[in-house]
Amino acid sequence: MSSVAVLLLSSKLGLTMTLPKKFAVVKLKEVSESSQNPYKCVPKTWLKFGNLNDVMLPYPTAEELPLSINLIIDYASPLITWPSYEATYVCELDTYEECLFLITRMDDNLPEEFAIMTWKKLSRELRERQIRQQPNSVLYQLWEWFSSFLHQ
Repeated sequence: MSSVAVLLLSSKLGLTMTLPKKFAVVKLKEVSESSQNPYKCVPKTWLKFGNLNDVMLPYPTAEELPLSINLIIDYASPLITWPSYEATYVCELDTYEECLFLITRMDDNLPEEFAIMTWKKLSRELRERQIRQQPNSVLYQLWEWFSSFLHQ
């Protein structure tokens, strides 16, 4: 039976299917600075569970984080060079953005991941604006060149 048929049959029977959540929010047991937000969002596959809610997880250092954040967001595998940290499992959510939203409300310190994501968004918007404006200037230059021939 195809997955579409299973989905249709389950909806007819009133059964709901929920997909497993991809990301986990954890609270690091130790942070290097008191101004650092101890909550992190990682793919659930990175967690190694111990007793109760205790977990171990790899996570990039503060220096590596700006270049490594896409590995987290894209649900990729962690790098083997990253250190491992002890943490407490808090909850799981569907998207990285949901996790980040929750983390910003769980601690007074703004997570460095939030600053990186904001910077990436602003950089992307600036690049898109430059790309949109650039064709206009090229078209304008072509028009000026063409109109100069017409007026000769």
